[in-house]
Amino acid sequence: MTRQFVGAALAVAAMTVLAAAAAAAQDTGWVIEQFDVAVAVADDGELTVTEDITVDFGGLERRGIFRTFPVRYEVSGYERQFSMPDGLEPSQVHRVLEIDDLEVSSTAPDDVDVTRPGLTGTTLTVRIGDEDTFVTGRQTYRISYVVRGAVNRFEDVDELQWNITGDEWSVPILRASATVEGPQIVRAACARGGFGASNPCSGQEPSAGAVTFTTEVLRPGEGMTVAVGFQRDAIDVPPPDLRPRWELGRAMSGHPLTLPLAALTTLLGLGGVGVLLFRQGRDRVAQGGQTVDGRVDGQARRPLLSRRQTPVEYRPVDDLRPAQMGVLIDEKVDPVDISATLVDLAVRGHLQIAETLQRRFLSTSTDWTFTQTEAGSAPLLTYERKLLDGLFRSGPQVAVSELKGSFATTYSTVQQELYADAVRNGLFGDRPNQVRSRWLGIGVVALLLTVVLFVLAVRSTTFAAATLPLVVAAVALTAGHRWMPHRTPKGSRLLRRTLGFREFIRTAETGRMEFAEQENLFVSYLPYAVVFGAVDKWARAFGSVGAVPVAASVAGGYWYVSSTGRPPALGNLTDGLAAFSNSVGGSLAATPSSSGSGGGASSGGGFGGGGGGSW
Repeated sequence: MTRQFVGAALAVAAMTVLAAAAAAAQDTGWVIEQFDVAVAVADDGELTVTEDITVDFGGLERRGIFRTFPVRYEVSGYERQFSMPDGLEPSQVHRVLEIDDLEVSSTAPDDVDVTRPGLTGTTLTVRIGDEDTFVTGRQTYRISYVVRGAVNRFEDVDELQWNITGDEWSVPILRASATVEGPQIVRAACARGGFGASNPCSGQEPSAGAVTFTTEVLRPGEGMTVAVGFQRDAIDVPPPDLRPRWELGRAMSGHPLTLPLAALTTLLGLGGVGVLLFRQGRDRVAQGGQTVDGRVDGQARRPLLSRRQTPVEYRPVDDLRPAQMGVLIDEKVDPVDISATLVDLAVRGHLQIAETLQRRFLSTSTDWTFTQTEAGSAPLLTYERKLLDGLFRSGPQVAVSELKGSFATTYSTVQQELYADAVRNGLFGDRPNQVRSRWLGIGVVALLLTVVLFVLAVRSTTFAAATLPLVVAAVALTAGHRWMPHRTPKGSRLLRRTLGFREFIRTAETGRMEFAEQENLFVSYLPYAVVFGAVDKWARAFGSVGAVPVAASVAGGYWYVSSTGRPPALGNLTDGLAAFSNSVGGSLAATPSSSGSGGGASSGGGFGGGGGGSW
């Protein structure tokens, strides 16, 4: 893995170098005729630099030129006399120059776009020209700017070493000149050529206030650098601006307070989310009893470690339907809740479920057909009515396979109505799905904000690790949105009894089943067994007491018919309902498929420099 990573990194680096070389190679065919620079050094060490650049694009169409200026420099050589901040080594700091008050004028369009260095960059770029306008022939550009922090102080002299033209141009400079003005100049030198070259320029002896140097043809990659010494203390030289270089390790934990700050943010972040989940997501329970009209007198949060007592219940609680119990138990509307509702509606005589065999080459699969019936007389709940209306909107008969991809809208409507039904029945104070969505949104916003905070901390501080617990806390809040709904005191009370009824269905015993058989409850409770995932156990218990195989019959006919056209035996009914529940859950909830198709002088030494090009 390491070898592959190194290989990939080398490949990326090679591609970057080749791309840069290709770009440079393409920026040819024009020349810089004149490059004149005037540098005025003030008493406080501030430089005012004016560059007059004359170019000839010939017949080439160009928008303008761009100029690059290094603003972060390595601390090396004679500059190491400075005391390092925070005990850092010279290799761990940059010397920073400030370039401000930039002004541009040109014979061509002179719109200016300034790009300052990012987190790890060292260069400021000034692009001159208009995106939509091309120019040809001779053009002149004047660039002026103010520089702070470029003068060095030595034991016997204050010195400015300034790279006049820069040595990163891809075209020749036919003539260049540099004039430096400043208080009490005592010596000066100039060098030209590639980086590190010491070829002298033509020039005059320095006067007390100014010195000028000139040079002829500088080839691509060559530059001109001057070094000018001033009488010691003639300039109020400020201390150099030394700033730690950005390093991930230092950004994460380079501050002695990182660990205590991380402990504090862990306590505040994760502790705060824990308290929020502890308070918001816990069910409410009655406190102080009930009033004479049955309302809860007071409520409190359910104790965290309290055990929920679930005495066995032999009948559905408060006449709750199967889907209502499903929502009460897990706070969600699941496909099995819809499947159980369909079985319940069939048992109650509102529809018939019939198995059909679909024969294909070398295979046979089972489908189910719903047929609307009029045997049911009991009133329907709103979500049940919406389910039936959506099921038979095209006619009194429909196959499950026909609904796949076309029932999603009705399915969503029934879901929303079931959540609303839970609130109307007083089981929840607010719709659980809306509570989850609301807290998911809060979690996502918190995650975005903490990630931005972490990135800013990495870029600008040395204790970024202390912000990581806040990101983890936001992740925990986002993940914890599913536990934010809580039941009302009534919901908590009915949940306890519903779990007792589920226990009755899941742990059906022979003695109890004799009672249930006498009460003719097998078919009536079968939809609840579906929603509890206990159809097989419920049916086996009745088989042990000799239940008749026509268990799928109800008053007025059969609610479930096998592929033979008759009601199935008990075992076949169990298998059929299990397959039916899985198929219906997946088909009804399925959504429609989509389709479609950046001391002396040596050339390139000191500050200034950079280069440029055309665009």
